[in-house]
Amino acid sequence: MQSFDLPLTLLLLLISIPMAFSLVFWLQFLSKSERPFWLFPREIALPSRSATLFMTGGLLILGAVVFDSAFRLQIIDQFSPPRQTSEESPQYSKALSLSANKQFDVERELVKTQYSVALNLLVALIGAVIIWRLPNNDRRRVGFRTDDLKGQAWYGVQGFLLAVVPVYAILAIILPLKEADEAVHPLLRMLTEGQLNPRFVFWACLSSIVVAPIQEEMLYRVLLQEGMVSLGYRLRIAIPGIAVFFCLVHLFPDSIPLFPLAILLGLVMHFRNSFLAVVIMHMLFNAFNIMLTILGNLL
Repeated sequence: MQSFDLPLTLLLLLISIPMAFSLVFWLQFLSKSERPFWLFPREIALPSRSATLFMTGGLLILGAVVFDSAFRLQIIDQFSPPRQTSEESPQYSKALSLSANKQFDVERELVKTQYSVALNLLVALIGAVIIWRLPNNDRRRVGFRTDDLKGQAWYGVQGFLLAVVPVYAILAIILPLKEADEAVHPLLRMLTEGQLNPRFVFWACLSSIVVAPIQEEMLYRVLLQEGMVSLGYRLRIAIPGIAVFFCLVHLFPDSIPLFPLAILLGLVMHFRNSFLAVVIMHMLFNAFNIMLTILGNLL
């Protein structure tokens, strides 16, 4: 009798349930039995001809890139514990160093992740402070509102479910383009090498599932996309344009399946006028992707 395979069962459930809901939503929209949320008009108008949002997003991205380029390695080296080195022959020390570089250094990766969390939170905080200081209560007009929290959360869940089918359909097509050891997530590398550091697991999940969605949605959807729309750019230019920029940051070939997700994030942000919705949608997608990757590699 064949034994029960728990990881395989969990993987199949994890794939099939969201995929089924995603198909149901798309069939409803395509059959016109239910109108998609992007056919409903936006309830709150954006600030008109205001360059503040777009300029803030551009300057924050530029500032983060410059700071990261100038101080990243210095900060990580300063706070990372030193590697164990040998005082024997130079040839032996070099071989030991090369071997250590191939292995997953949990402590160094932990410092990298903590640095990433701190920088991303700082960028998001600066963006939020600038938005909160906008005149005429404009923060509500760019998605920072507290009414109908349940409805906003539901649009985030709905957007995530809609993204499942197109994202993973494209991913299945481009899978041969991905190399086996290409851009492996640090959390997955740690597990595959038989290590388990609870501190790193916590910080890696905090970074990928919580902080990154908040920072990225603040930059790409609230500041850049809505900033372009407020400057008079049409939606068919602003939403795909920022989606392409968002995908390029995530590098090839992962950028290709992320494009439908980025388009749906842009549609949710603009037509539902909800920062909460796009953050929940992005959080669910990242959490789903990490769990799927880990379970898939446990088989």
